[in-house]
Amino acid sequence: MLVKGKELNRDNVQDWSNIELHMFEYALKNNLKGESHLLYRLVKNEQNRRTAVNDINNRFRKNAEFLIQSLGGNDD
Repeated sequence: MLVKGKELNRDNVQDWSNIELHMFEYALKNNLKGESHLLYRLVKNEQNRRTAVNDINNRFRKNAEFLIQSLGGNDD
């Protein structure tokens, strides 16, 4: 489906940047019927997935930093 002149479907949703996903979200938000509703949910799910991945990565990084400091690997 074309949204704001760009093709959006379930096969390419992961290819779009966060800014483009927000643009799609706002464009689809006002037309929540049929295919538009499905694409809106697809965009929201992709945004939620990216947020979850970022949260996991941040938690892992903080835990790794704490472990390094607790083992004396960083004497700053």
